[in-house]
Amino acid sequence: MIPAVGGHGGYGGGKRFISAEQLRMELSHIRDEKALIINLVDIVDFNGSFLTRIRDVVGANPIVLVVTKVDLLPRGTNFAAVGDWIVEFLIRKKLNVISVHLTSSKSMVGIPGVASYLRQQRQGRDIYVLGSANVGKSAFVSAMLKELSKRDLAATAALRRLPIQSAMPGTTLGPIEIKAFSSGGSMFDTPGIHVHHRMAAVISPSDLTLLAPRRQLRGYLVAPSIFARTQQTSFDALESAIVVSGDEAPNTNCQVSSTTGMELPMLSDVAGGATEDEINLSGMSVLWGGFVRLDVIKVPPYVGFRFYGPTAIPKETIPIPEADIFYKEELGKKLTPPTSAEGWPGLESQHTLNLKFDSWNRPACDIAISGFGWMTIECGYTEHMEDLEAQNMGIDKTVQVIVHVPRSVEIFVRPSLPVGTRGSEWYEFRELDETELEARPRVYPH
Repeated sequence: MIPAVGGHGGYGGGKRFISAEQLRMELSHIRDEKALIINLVDIVDFNGSFLTRIRDVVGANPIVLVVTKVDLLPRGTNFAAVGDWIVEFLIRKKLNVISVHLTSSKSMVGIPGVASYLRQQRQGRDIYVLGSANVGKSAFVSAMLKELSKRDLAATAALRRLPIQSAMPGTTLGPIEIKAFSSGGSMFDTPGIHVHHRMAAVISPSDLTLLAPRRQLRGYLVAPSIFARTQQTSFDALESAIVVSGDEAPNTNCQVSSTTGMELPMLSDVAGGATEDEINLSGMSVLWGGFVRLDVIKVPPYVGFRFYGPTAIPKETIPIPEADIFYKEELGKKLTPPTSAEGWPGLESQHTLNLKFDSWNRPACDIAISGFGWMTIECGYTEHMEDLEAQNMGIDKTVQVIVHVPRSVEIFVRPSLPVGTRGSEWYEFRELDETELEARPRVYPH
């Protein structure tokens, strides 16, 4: 048996763990077999859980990309748009897959479609299920066996004999052969790869459970304080709540309970007399628990940041000059996790990002934190900004931020993932010719 792949921090250590490179060597025999590969990716941590070197393991064998936990995406999400966004990502990464499936093992969304597709494509080959730790591989295998058992008694028997998982989350102990097909061939549940650049690799085991979203994601918005002045008239109608910052904010840790996909509250006549500080977040720092700090160095007016990730982790806004002292004093208190400041090394990595809006109608981009969540940069007063641009007012579309994270945790700048009602409105499907259409993998949204 191959032990689960070890990392750092919350993943623990010891003889049970090997490096990702060792795992690739142990499973390299797959390259010489005729197999069908299921590669699982967590939609909530898409970049962090994506295995960039999977071809090193599987060779030229066909890959079916299964995206898990789509039931956690915000209400109103257009899954066709999400599927298209994923295909565009695969094209940029030059990873050839034969199909993309959006699934939830918990609600069984998409699982019947995957089972039906595998029956058609397997052709007697073994199936290997690969993915990074905590993408939901064991839950997916169980859901697949439930679905396959409707037509195959071998899957029914395999479901009853599913092995006990490791006590540590995300650590299947070795590749497990599951005889799921009466016609021959097996399904293999392989060890989860513990990727060193994800947040789980650097935090305490006691904080691991706080990283998982506990319910459907909602966008938590940090916006200029001008929007607080219209909140009373627009909040109920738009179901959009704000963490506001600036002099007009009632406090910097307002209760946030927001449904994503909605635009920022529309501005009323008060915008005409607003000060620069009231319409601009420049100079503010946003602390996402004790794990992430976002310093807004420069940003256009009326632009906010929408946070998607673990629902139990608070956000605090504070002027940048006060952020260092605030972090030191409140770590393990207001800023949790970590639940204790003892032994926590702090946010040792800093990433300066220079970004830009292409259009006020679409988010500038996402900043994704590996193993944690992402922030979307969006404009909440698009009509006004477009009017100013039409008048050649010279509006600067650039955004400069500094992202602080624990050492070794990676960040990714990516085109915004189109989630929520608003995402389905701004997302644009690229026009394709016949050759491009034929080359693209088919997407099964549900």
